[in-house]
This record gives sequence, C-alpha cells and structure tokens, in this order.
Amino acid sequence: MNSCLTASVATNENPTVDGISKTLKEKECSQSHEQERDTEQRDKNTIKRADEDSSEKRAEERKSTPNDPSQPDKHQHKTPEWLTLVDHTADAGIVVEAPDLARLFERAACGMFCVITDLVAVRAMETSRISIEAPDRAALLVRWLSELNYRHVTEHRVFSKFEVLTLSEHHLGAEVSGEIFDPARHTIFTEIKAVTFHDLQIGHDERGWKAQIIFDL
Repeated sequence: MNSCLTASVATNENPTVDGISKTLKEKECSQSHEQERDTEQRDKNTIKRADEDSSEKRAEERKSTPNDPSQPDKHQHKTPEWLTLVDHTADAGIVVEAPDLARLFERAACGMFCVITDLVAVRAMETSRISIEAPDRAALLVRWLSELNYRHVTEHRVFSKFEVLTLSEHHLGAEVSGEIFDPARHTIFTEIKAVTFHDLQIGHDERGWKAQIIFDL
C-alpha cells in the first residue's frame, strides 16, 4: 500500500517539476530576447546620435570652409550691390555703378580698397586732401586711384572713406580718411602693382554712371 502510494506521488510530482522548469526556461529565454532587443536598440540610438553629430559637424565645416579649400576666396567679405569684382586672367578688376560722376569716383576708390583689404576693419581716424589733374576723364580716374594706391604702399595707410569735393573734366579735389595699417587688425588680401588703362571703361546711360577698372597685381 505504502509502495503504491509512494509511486503514485512520485508519478504526480514529475509533471509539475517539469512544468515549472519549462516555465523558468521560457522566462529566461524571454528575458534574454528582451535584453538583446534593448542592447540592439541602444546600439541603434548610439549610431543615430553619432550620425546626427557627424552631420551637424559637416554642416558647420561647410559654413566655415570656402568652396575650394585649396584656393580660398580672398574676397569672402560682403561687397556692396554697386560693386562687382572681376577676374581678369592674372589681374583683378572692378565694375562700379553710381548715380553721378562724383559718386562714381568715390565708389571706384572704395572698390579698389575692397580688393586690397576688409574695409569693415578700417577706421576713418585721419583725413587728408588730394588734388590731381589729368588730360581727360579716363586718365583722371586712373590718376585718382593710382594716387590712393601710392599712399597705401609708401605710407602704409588704408582708407575707408572718400569724398569728392570738386570734379571737372581735368581736375579732382577730394578728402580721404583712414588710418595707418595695423597687422593686428587689418588683413591684406592682395597688393596692387598698378592701376591700368587696359580694358578701362567709363560712361553713363539713363540709369547712371558705370566704370570698369583693371588692376595689375
């Protein structure tokens, strides 16, 4: 009787133990899968954040880097709408527009110094007068710019303000303001060897005056 009872109890206990063991294994397996999914999701999030950081870094680099890093643009500073910088083989040039002739001469001087330096950094600390004469209007424009460049080269001055006081076919009187070149504040983009007559153009129409000047660099 006791033997039969013991056998019966043993027979009844085995399925319960097996079931509990199976349930535990399934639970462990489920937890393992959940951990793997969590790990996989964390890895995906880490990769995503790294990609986003990389994209932001590349965007910032594009903002601060010229289009061609090997050939940085010397004229990254903003130019006024009345000024166009001209690439001319090994030289450089400007096209200037103005409502009147006096303003054209003033803007031509400003445009030339935009080629030389960043005018935003140039303070109008000192003012001097210039008086020049020439046989015609075109020669007067070349003489005017040449005089300013001569003072820049020989006196180490940079100018940012130009005011034409008197102007005729053969004479110009003006005041120019600027300061002594300071390497700590001023950047020289390029030096101009000469203001040339090559492809020099000056004229006007119903919209105003326009001039093109080419510089030998």
